Amino acid sequence: MESKKLLAVILILIALTASLEYLPRNILLKVAIPTNAPYPLNEAPSGTSILWGELEEKGYKTAIIYGASGFPGFENITDLVYLAVGGTLPENASLTEAYALLSAAQSRGIRVHYILLDEYPMPPVVDLTIQASQLICGLNPPIVKGILNSTISTYYGIVDGKEYVMPTGYTGYITWTGDPITYPARPVLPQNYEGYRIIAAAWPYPSQPYSGEWYAVGAECRSSKGSVVIIADSTIAVNLETSVVNKSVDYLLALIRERVESPNTTLIVSDEELYVSPGSQSLQLVLSLHPSVLLMALSRAYTALEKLALDSLQKVNLIPLVIGAIAALLATAAIYSSIYGERRKYKFKGKKQRRSFTDLLPFGFWSNAERTCDIAMRYVGVLSPGEGPVGSEISRLSREIASSCKRVRSANLLIRYIPLWGGIKRRVENELAIVLSLAGAYDYDEAREIARGERSG
Repeated sequence: MESKKLLAVILILIALTASLEYLPRNILLKVAIPTNAPYPLNEAPSGTSILWGELEEKGYKTAIIYGASGFPGFENITDLVYLAVGGTLPENASLTEAYALLSAAQSRGIRVHYILLDEYPMPPVVDLTIQASQLICGLNPPIVKGILNSTISTYYGIVDGKEYVMPTGYTGYITWTGDPITYPARPVLPQNYEGYRIIAAAWPYPSQPYSGEWYAVGAECRSSKGSVVIIADSTIAVNLETSVVNKSVDYLLALIRERVESPNTTLIVSDEELYVSPGSQSLQLVLSLHPSVLLMALSRAYTALEKLALDSLQKVNLIPLVIGAIAALLATAAIYSSIYGERRKYKFKGKKQRRSFTDLLPFGFWSNAERTCDIAMRYVGVLSPGEGPVGSEISRLSREIASSCKRVRSANLLIRYIPLWGGIKRRVENELAIVLSLAGAYDYDEAREIARGERSG
Protein backbone atom coordinates (compact mmCIF):
# COMPACT_ATOMS: atom_id res chain seq x y z
CA MET A 1 0.00 0.00 0.00
CA GLU A 2 2.81 2.36 0.95
CA SER A 3 4.55 1.65 -2.36
CA LYS A 4 1.37 2.60 -4.26
CA LYS A 5 1.14 5.87 -2.33
CA LEU A 6 4.78 6.58 -3.09
CA LEU A 7 4.21 5.85 -6.80
CA ALA A 8 1.24 8.23 -6.84
CA VAL A 9 3.33 10.99 -5.23
CA ILE A 10 6.14 10.45 -7.73
CA LEU A 11 3.70 10.57 -10.64
CA ILE A 12 2.19 13.79 -9.33
CA LEU A 13 5.64 15.39 -8.97
CA ILE A 14 6.59 14.31 -12.48
CA ALA A 15 3.30 15.63 -13.89
CA LEU A 16 3.66 18.97 -12.13
CA THR A 17 7.27 19.53 -13.16
CA ALA A 18 7.20 18.11 -16.69
CA SER A 19 6.95 20.36 -19.72
CA LEU A 20 3.92 20.35 -22.02
CA GLU A 21 5.80 18.45 -24.71
CA TYR A 22 4.64 14.98 -25.64
CA LEU A 23 7.80 13.20 -24.43
CA PRO A 24 6.94 13.42 -20.68
CA ARG A 25 3.59 11.84 -21.42
CA ASN A 26 5.35 8.89 -23.03
CA ILE A 27 7.47 8.53 -19.91
CA LEU A 28 4.38 8.57 -17.70
CA LEU A 29 2.65 5.99 -19.86
CA LYS A 30 5.53 3.56 -19.31
CA VAL A 31 5.40 3.85 -15.52
CA ALA A 32 2.16 2.09 -14.58
CA ILE A 33 -0.47 0.95 -17.06
CA PRO A 34 -3.21 -1.34 -15.72
CA THR A 35 -4.12 -4.34 -17.85
CA ASN A 36 -7.70 -3.05 -18.17
CA ALA A 37 -6.60 0.33 -19.52
CA PRO A 38 -8.38 1.59 -22.65
CA TYR A 39 -6.95 1.04 -26.14
CA PRO A 40 -4.14 1.28 -26.99
CA LEU A 41 -2.53 1.44 -23.54
CA ASN A 42 -3.16 -2.06 -22.28
CA GLU A 43 -0.62 -4.84 -22.43
CA ALA A 44 -3.19 -7.64 -22.57
CA PRO A 45 -3.29 -9.76 -25.77
CA SER A 46 -5.92 -7.67 -27.52
CA GLY A 47 -5.65 -6.79 -31.16
CA THR A 48 -5.43 -3.04 -30.66
CA SER A 49 -2.47 -3.20 -28.29
CA ILE A 50 -0.73 -5.62 -30.65
CA LEU A 51 -1.38 -3.27 -33.58
CA TRP A 52 -0.04 -0.31 -31.59
CA GLY A 53 3.11 -2.24 -30.71
CA GLU A 54 3.62 -3.29 -34.34
CA LEU A 55 3.29 0.32 -35.49
CA GLU A 56 5.96 1.48 -33.05
CA GLU A 57 8.21 -1.45 -33.95
CA LYS A 58 8.06 -0.53 -37.63
CA GLY A 59 9.22 3.02 -36.89
CA TYR A 60 5.95 4.97 -36.87
CA LYS A 61 5.75 7.86 -34.45
CA THR A 62 2.78 7.41 -32.12
CA ALA A 63 0.90 9.78 -29.84
CA ILE A 64 -2.04 9.51 -27.48
CA ILE A 65 -4.08 12.66 -27.01
CA TYR A 66 -6.87 13.33 -24.58
CA GLY A 67 -9.54 15.86 -25.51
CA ALA A 68 -8.10 19.38 -25.32
CA SER A 69 -4.85 18.24 -23.67
CA GLY A 70 -2.79 19.81 -26.43
CA PHE A 71 -1.46 18.80 -29.84
CA PRO A 72 1.53 16.50 -30.24
CA GLY A 73 4.53 17.88 -32.08
CA PHE A 74 4.36 18.03 -35.88
CA GLU A 75 8.10 18.45 -36.54
CA ASN A 76 9.36 16.39 -39.51
CA ILE A 77 5.87 14.95 -40.07
CA THR A 78 4.39 14.57 -43.57
CA ASP A 79 1.39 12.34 -42.70
CA LEU A 80 -0.96 12.27 -39.72
CA VAL A 81 -3.10 9.15 -39.20
CA TYR A 82 -6.07 9.55 -36.85
CA LEU A 83 -6.98 6.01 -35.82
CA ALA A 84 -10.44 5.51 -34.30
CA VAL A 85 -11.32 1.93 -33.40
CA GLY A 86 -14.59 1.03 -31.64
CA GLY A 87 -14.92 4.08 -29.39
CA THR A 88 -16.97 3.90 -26.16
CA LEU A 89 -17.47 7.59 -25.44
CA PRO A 90 -20.85 8.98 -24.21
CA GLU A 91 -23.43 10.03 -26.78
CA ASN A 92 -23.41 13.63 -25.57
CA ALA A 93 -19.62 13.98 -25.84
CA SER A 94 -17.95 16.47 -28.14
CA LEU A 95 -14.96 15.80 -30.39
CA THR A 96 -14.43 19.39 -31.57
CA GLU A 97 -10.82 19.26 -30.35
CA ALA A 98 -10.23 16.22 -32.52
CA TYR A 99 -11.41 18.16 -35.57
CA ALA A 100 -9.16 21.04 -34.51
CA LEU A 101 -6.21 18.62 -34.48
CA LEU A 102 -6.97 17.41 -38.02
CA SER A 103 -7.45 20.97 -39.23
CA ALA A 104 -4.27 22.20 -37.56
CA ALA A 105 -2.23 19.41 -39.15
CA GLN A 106 -3.71 20.17 -42.57
CA SER A 107 -2.95 23.89 -42.20
CA ARG A 108 0.72 22.95 -41.77
CA GLY A 109 0.72 21.09 -45.08
CA ILE A 110 0.53 17.65 -43.46
CA ARG A 111 -1.59 15.02 -45.20
CA VAL A 112 -4.34 13.80 -42.91
CA HIS A 113 -5.65 10.23 -42.96
CA TYR A 114 -8.78 9.51 -40.93
CA ILE A 115 -9.33 5.77 -40.35
CA LEU A 116 -12.49 4.57 -38.62
CA LEU A 117 -13.14 0.92 -37.73
CA ASP A 118 -16.44 0.72 -35.88
CA GLU A 119 -19.65 -1.24 -36.51
CA TYR A 120 -21.69 1.05 -34.26
CA PRO A 121 -20.06 4.51 -33.99
CA MET A 122 -21.53 6.89 -31.43
CA PRO A 123 -23.08 10.18 -32.67
CA PRO A 124 -19.97 12.30 -31.87
CA VAL A 125 -17.84 9.92 -33.95
CA VAL A 126 -20.37 10.05 -36.80
CA ASP A 127 -20.17 13.86 -36.73
CA LEU A 128 -16.37 13.79 -36.67
CA THR A 129 -16.33 11.36 -39.61
CA ILE A 130 -18.53 13.70 -41.65
CA GLN A 131 -16.32 16.67 -40.78
CA ALA A 132 -13.14 14.74 -41.66
CA SER A 133 -14.58 13.60 -45.00
CA GLN A 134 -15.61 17.13 -45.93
CA LEU A 135 -12.24 18.51 -44.79
CA ILE A 136 -10.13 15.97 -46.68
CA CYS A 137 -12.25 14.91 -49.68
CA GLY A 138 -15.02 17.53 -49.89
CA LEU A 139 -17.58 14.70 -49.84
CA ASN A 140 -20.28 13.33 -47.58
CA PRO A 141 -19.15 9.90 -46.36
CA PRO A 142 -21.19 6.71 -46.17
CA ILE A 143 -23.04 6.13 -42.92
CA VAL A 144 -22.24 3.06 -40.82
CA LYS A 145 -25.31 1.01 -39.88
CA GLY A 146 -25.01 -1.75 -37.30
CA ILE A 147 -24.70 -3.92 -35.37
CA LEU A 148 -25.75 -6.29 -38.16
CA ASN A 149 -23.94 -9.60 -37.74
CA SER A 150 -23.06 -11.13 -34.37
CA THR A 151 -21.74 -14.49 -35.54
CA ILE A 152 -18.47 -15.50 -37.14
CA SER A 153 -18.40 -14.25 -40.72
CA THR A 154 -15.86 -13.62 -43.44
CA TYR A 155 -14.23 -10.24 -44.00
CA TYR A 156 -12.80 -9.53 -47.44
CA GLY A 157 -10.66 -6.43 -48.01
CA ILE A 158 -8.46 -5.01 -50.74
CA VAL A 159 -5.34 -2.92 -50.00
CA ASP A 160 -3.01 -1.80 -52.78
CA GLY A 161 -4.34 -4.54 -55.04
CA LYS A 162 -3.77 -7.32 -52.49
CA GLU A 163 -6.64 -9.45 -51.15
CA TYR A 164 -7.09 -10.13 -47.43
CA VAL A 165 -9.63 -12.72 -46.25
CA MET A 166 -10.07 -13.23 -42.51
CA PRO A 167 -12.65 -14.24 -39.90
CA THR A 168 -14.56 -11.56 -38.02
CA GLY A 169 -17.46 -11.24 -35.61
CA TYR A 170 -19.59 -8.15 -35.08
CA THR A 171 -20.05 -6.14 -38.26
CA GLY A 172 -22.22 -3.35 -39.56
CA TYR A 173 -22.60 -2.12 -43.12
CA ILE A 174 -22.03 1.14 -45.00
CA THR A 175 -24.74 2.95 -46.89
CA TRP A 176 -25.53 6.23 -48.58
CA THR A 177 -29.25 5.57 -49.05
CA GLY A 178 -30.24 3.53 -46.00
CA ASP A 179 -30.12 0.18 -47.77
CA PRO A 180 -27.01 -2.01 -47.77
CA ILE A 181 -24.92 -2.42 -50.91
CA THR A 182 -25.13 -6.15 -51.59
CA TYR A 183 -23.67 -8.68 -54.02
CA PRO A 184 -24.84 -12.24 -54.89
CA ALA A 185 -21.21 -13.44 -54.96
CA ARG A 186 -17.93 -12.13 -53.60
CA PRO A 187 -17.49 -8.80 -55.41
CA VAL A 188 -14.54 -7.66 -57.48
CA LEU A 189 -13.11 -4.75 -55.51
CA PRO A 190 -12.43 -1.85 -55.46
CA GLN A 191 -15.59 -0.32 -56.94
CA ASN A 192 -16.29 3.39 -57.33
CA TYR A 193 -19.41 4.62 -55.56
CA GLU A 194 -20.60 8.19 -54.78
CA GLY A 195 -17.08 9.64 -54.96
CA TYR A 196 -15.74 6.88 -52.69
CA ARG A 197 -14.27 3.47 -53.52
CA ILE A 198 -15.68 0.35 -51.89
CA ILE A 199 -12.69 -1.61 -50.59
CA ALA A 200 -14.19 -4.21 -48.23
CA ALA A 201 -17.16 -6.59 -48.01
CA ALA A 202 -18.42 -9.26 -45.60
CA TRP A 203 -20.45 -12.47 -45.84
CA PRO A 204 -23.10 -13.60 -45.12
CA TYR A 205 -25.82 -10.98 -44.74
CA PRO A 206 -27.99 -12.51 -41.99
CA SER A 207 -31.55 -11.38 -42.71
CA GLN A 208 -34.06 -10.85 -45.49
CA PRO A 209 -34.30 -9.63 -48.17
CA TYR A 210 -30.50 -9.94 -48.65
CA SER A 211 -29.95 -13.11 -46.64
CA GLY A 212 -26.83 -14.99 -47.67
CA GLU A 213 -25.37 -12.21 -49.83
CA TRP A 214 -22.13 -10.27 -49.56
CA TYR A 215 -22.48 -6.69 -48.32
CA ALA A 216 -20.20 -3.63 -48.42
CA VAL A 217 -18.48 -2.86 -45.11
CA GLY A 218 -15.62 -0.55 -46.16
CA ALA A 219 -14.97 2.45 -48.37
CA GLU A 220 -12.30 5.08 -48.90
CA CYS A 221 -11.78 8.46 -50.53
CA ARG A 222 -8.50 10.16 -51.35
CA SER A 223 -7.31 13.63 -52.26
CA SER A 224 -4.11 15.65 -52.21
CA LYS A 225 -5.01 16.48 -48.58
CA GLY A 226 -5.02 12.84 -47.45
CA SER A 227 -7.61 10.09 -47.20
CA VAL A 228 -10.64 8.84 -45.31
CA VAL A 229 -11.21 5.14 -44.62
CA ILE A 230 -14.52 3.96 -43.14
CA ILE A 231 -14.88 0.31 -42.18
CA ALA A 232 -18.00 -0.93 -40.38
CA ASP A 233 -16.10 -3.54 -38.38
CA SER A 234 -13.86 -3.07 -35.34
CA THR A 235 -13.58 -6.79 -34.62
CA ILE A 236 -10.64 -7.32 -36.97
CA ALA A 237 -8.69 -4.79 -34.90
CA VAL A 238 -10.01 -5.43 -31.40
CA ASN A 239 -10.78 -9.09 -30.82
CA LEU A 240 -8.38 -11.68 -29.46
CA GLU A 241 -8.27 -13.46 -32.82
CA THR A 242 -5.86 -10.77 -33.95
CA SER A 243 -3.24 -12.29 -31.66
CA VAL A 244 -3.30 -15.54 -33.59
CA VAL A 245 -4.47 -14.45 -37.04
CA ASN A 246 -1.60 -12.41 -38.43
CA LYS A 247 -3.62 -11.46 -41.50
CA SER A 248 -5.62 -8.98 -39.43
CA VAL A 249 -2.54 -7.11 -38.28
CA ASP A 250 -0.98 -7.31 -41.75
CA TYR A 251 -4.16 -5.88 -43.26
CA LEU A 252 -4.31 -2.93 -40.87
CA LEU A 253 -0.61 -2.20 -41.30
CA ALA A 254 -1.04 -2.29 -45.08
CA LEU A 255 -4.05 0.01 -44.81
CA ILE A 256 -1.83 2.63 -43.17
CA ARG A 257 1.36 1.96 -45.12
CA GLU A 258 -0.41 2.39 -48.47
CA ARG A 259 -1.36 5.98 -47.64
CA VAL A 260 1.76 7.48 -46.09
CA GLU A 261 5.11 8.62 -47.36
CA SER A 262 7.29 6.86 -44.79
CA PRO A 263 6.93 5.45 -41.25
CA ASN A 264 9.66 7.85 -40.11
CA THR A 265 7.61 10.89 -41.12
CA THR A 266 4.20 9.54 -40.08
CA LEU A 267 2.46 10.29 -36.79
CA ILE A 268 -0.24 7.80 -35.68
CA VAL A 269 -2.67 9.43 -33.27
CA SER A 270 -5.15 7.71 -30.97
CA ASP A 271 -7.60 9.99 -29.17
CA GLU A 272 -8.02 8.61 -25.65
CA GLU A 273 -11.27 10.55 -25.32
CA LEU A 274 -12.85 8.03 -27.69
CA TYR A 275 -12.19 5.23 -25.21
CA VAL A 276 -13.32 6.78 -21.94
CA SER A 277 -16.46 5.00 -20.79
CA PRO A 278 -19.52 7.07 -19.79
CA GLY A 279 -18.79 8.82 -16.53
CA SER A 280 -15.03 8.68 -17.24
CA GLN A 281 -14.58 5.60 -15.02
CA SER A 282 -11.91 4.26 -17.35
CA LEU A 283 -9.81 7.41 -17.47
CA GLN A 284 -6.41 6.32 -16.22
CA LEU A 285 -4.49 8.11 -13.47
CA VAL A 286 -1.40 8.12 -15.61
CA LEU A 287 -3.19 10.14 -18.31
CA SER A 288 -5.03 12.48 -15.97
CA LEU A 289 -1.74 13.37 -14.28
CA HIS A 290 -0.08 14.47 -17.50
CA PRO A 291 0.53 18.23 -17.18
CA SER A 292 -1.39 19.20 -20.30
CA VAL A 293 -4.46 17.22 -19.16
CA LEU A 294 -4.02 18.40 -15.58
CA LEU A 295 -3.88 22.06 -16.56
CA MET A 296 -6.94 21.72 -18.78
CA ALA A 297 -8.82 20.03 -15.94
CA LEU A 298 -7.81 22.80 -13.55
CA SER A 299 -8.84 25.39 -16.11
CA ARG A 300 -12.28 23.80 -16.51
CA ALA A 301 -12.72 23.47 -12.74
CA TYR A 302 -11.70 27.09 -12.30
CA THR A 303 -14.17 28.19 -14.98
CA ALA A 304 -16.99 26.39 -13.18
CA LEU A 305 -16.04 27.93 -9.84
CA GLU A 306 -15.68 31.33 -11.46
CA LYS A 307 -19.20 31.16 -12.85
CA LEU A 308 -20.58 30.01 -9.51
CA ALA A 309 -18.78 32.81 -7.66
CA LEU A 310 -19.87 35.53 -10.07
CA ASP A 311 -23.47 34.33 -10.09
CA SER A 312 -23.52 34.17 -6.30
CA LEU A 313 -22.12 37.67 -5.95
CA GLN A 314 -24.75 38.98 -8.31
CA LYS A 315 -27.61 37.26 -6.48
CA VAL A 316 -26.49 37.65 -2.83
CA ASN A 317 -25.15 40.77 -1.17
CA LEU A 318 -21.77 39.48 -0.06
CA ILE A 319 -19.85 42.63 -0.94
CA PRO A 320 -18.83 43.55 2.64
CA LEU A 321 -17.27 40.09 3.06
CA VAL A 322 -15.20 40.18 -0.11
CA ILE A 323 -13.82 43.74 -0.08
CA GLY A 324 -10.58 42.56 1.50
CA ALA A 325 -10.31 39.69 -0.99
CA ILE A 326 -10.92 42.07 -3.91
CA ALA A 327 -8.15 44.36 -2.70
CA ALA A 328 -5.74 41.44 -2.42
CA LEU A 329 -6.67 40.08 -5.84
CA LEU A 330 -6.30 43.49 -7.45
CA ALA A 331 -2.86 43.94 -5.90
CA THR A 332 -1.79 40.47 -7.07
CA ALA A 333 -3.21 41.04 -10.54
CA ALA A 334 -1.45 44.39 -10.80
CA ILE A 335 1.90 42.77 -10.02
CA TYR A 336 1.14 39.93 -12.44
CA SER A 337 0.07 42.38 -15.12
CA SER A 338 3.24 44.46 -14.86
CA ILE A 339 5.46 41.36 -15.08
CA TYR A 340 3.46 39.75 -17.87
CA GLY A 341 3.15 43.03 -19.74
CA GLU A 342 6.93 43.28 -20.06
CA ARG A 343 7.14 39.69 -21.29
CA ARG A 344 4.37 40.24 -23.82
CA LYS A 345 6.33 43.02 -25.54
CA TYR A 346 8.64 40.38 -26.91
CA LYS A 347 6.34 37.39 -27.05
CA PHE A 348 4.84 37.84 -30.50
CA LYS A 349 7.74 39.32 -32.43
CA GLY A 350 8.27 35.97 -34.15
CA LYS A 351 5.55 34.54 -36.36
CA LYS A 352 5.26 31.23 -34.46
CA GLN A 353 5.47 31.28 -30.67
CA ARG A 354 4.35 28.79 -28.06
CA ARG A 355 1.87 29.92 -25.43
CA SER A 356 3.67 30.54 -22.13
CA PHE A 357 2.63 29.06 -18.80
CA THR A 358 1.37 32.50 -17.71
CA ASP A 359 -1.41 32.19 -20.31
CA LEU A 360 -2.90 29.46 -18.12
CA LEU A 361 -2.96 31.46 -14.85
CA PRO A 362 -6.44 32.17 -13.52
CA PHE A 363 -6.30 35.95 -13.29
CA GLY A 364 -7.84 38.06 -16.02
CA PHE A 365 -9.32 41.53 -16.23
CA TRP A 366 -12.86 42.23 -17.34
CA SER A 367 -11.60 44.61 -20.05
CA ASN A 368 -9.65 41.79 -21.69
CA ALA A 369 -12.71 39.53 -21.65
CA GLU A 370 -14.81 42.33 -23.13
CA ARG A 371 -12.26 42.89 -25.90
CA THR A 372 -12.29 39.17 -26.74
CA CYS A 373 -16.10 39.22 -26.82
CA ASP A 374 -16.06 42.21 -29.18
CA ILE A 375 -13.88 40.21 -31.58
CA ALA A 376 -15.96 37.04 -31.20
CA MET A 377 -19.35 38.65 -31.72
CA ARG A 378 -18.08 40.57 -34.75
CA TYR A 379 -17.21 37.27 -36.48
CA VAL A 380 -20.00 35.08 -35.12
CA GLY A 381 -22.61 37.65 -36.13
CA VAL A 382 -21.82 37.29 -39.84
CA LEU A 383 -21.27 33.50 -40.03
CA SER A 384 -23.75 31.32 -41.88
CA PRO A 385 -23.64 27.96 -40.06
CA GLY A 386 -25.14 25.93 -42.90
CA GLU A 387 -26.85 22.56 -42.52
CA GLY A 388 -25.81 19.16 -41.22
CA PRO A 389 -23.69 18.18 -38.20
CA VAL A 390 -20.99 20.79 -38.91
CA GLY A 391 -23.59 23.55 -39.08
CA SER A 392 -25.19 22.29 -35.87
CA GLU A 393 -21.84 22.34 -34.07
CA ILE A 394 -21.13 25.88 -35.31
CA SER A 395 -24.56 27.00 -34.09
CA ARG A 396 -24.04 25.35 -30.70
CA LEU A 397 -20.63 26.95 -30.16
CA SER A 398 -21.94 30.32 -31.37
CA ARG A 399 -24.71 30.15 -28.77
CA GLU A 400 -22.16 29.37 -26.06
CA ILE A 401 -20.05 32.32 -27.14
CA ALA A 402 -23.08 34.61 -27.08
CA SER A 403 -24.07 33.34 -23.62
CA SER A 404 -20.57 33.88 -22.21
CA CYS A 405 -20.32 37.35 -23.70
CA LYS A 406 -23.76 38.27 -22.35
CA ARG A 407 -22.43 37.50 -18.86
CA VAL A 408 -19.41 39.70 -19.48
CA ARG A 409 -21.38 42.67 -20.74
CA SER A 410 -24.15 42.44 -18.14
CA ALA A 411 -21.79 42.33 -15.13
CA ASN A 412 -22.29 45.28 -12.77
CA LEU A 413 -19.51 47.78 -12.16
CA LEU A 414 -18.24 46.27 -8.92
CA ILE A 415 -18.09 42.76 -10.31
CA ARG A 416 -16.05 44.03 -13.24
CA TYR A 417 -13.26 45.04 -10.88
CA ILE A 418 -12.78 41.46 -9.66
CA PRO A 419 -9.98 40.03 -11.83
CA LEU A 420 -11.61 36.63 -12.32
CA TRP A 421 -12.40 36.90 -16.02
CA GLY A 422 -9.54 34.81 -17.42
CA GLY A 423 -11.56 31.62 -17.76
CA ILE A 424 -14.34 33.25 -19.77
CA LYS A 425 -11.82 35.01 -22.01
CA ARG A 426 -9.93 31.80 -22.82
CA ARG A 427 -13.12 29.82 -23.35
CA VAL A 428 -14.47 32.38 -25.84
CA GLU A 429 -11.08 32.41 -27.63
CA ASN A 430 -11.05 28.60 -27.95
CA GLU A 431 -14.66 28.38 -29.10
CA LEU A 432 -14.25 31.19 -31.64
CA ALA A 433 -11.16 29.50 -33.11
CA ILE A 434 -13.04 26.23 -33.53
CA VAL A 435 -16.07 28.00 -35.05
CA LEU A 436 -13.97 29.87 -37.62
CA SER A 437 -12.12 26.65 -38.48
CA LEU A 438 -15.27 24.55 -38.79
CA ALA A 439 -16.87 27.23 -40.97
CA GLY A 440 -13.89 27.03 -43.34
CA ALA A 441 -13.25 30.76 -43.02
CA TYR A 442 -9.66 30.29 -41.80
CA ASP A 443 -7.33 27.43 -41.00
CA TYR A 444 -6.99 26.64 -37.30
CA ASP A 445 -3.73 28.54 -36.71
CA GLU A 446 -5.10 31.70 -38.32
CA ALA A 447 -8.35 31.33 -36.38
CA ARG A 448 -6.41 31.12 -33.10
CA GLU A 449 -4.50 34.29 -33.92
CA ILE A 450 -7.73 36.12 -34.80
CA ALA A 451 -9.42 34.96 -31.60
CA ARG A 452 -6.49 36.22 -29.54
CA GLY A 453 -6.50 39.58 -31.33
CA GLU A 454 -3.06 38.98 -32.82
CA ARG A 455 -4.25 39.55 -36.38
CA SER A 456 -7.27 40.90 -38.21
CA GLY A 457 -9.42 38.82 -40.56
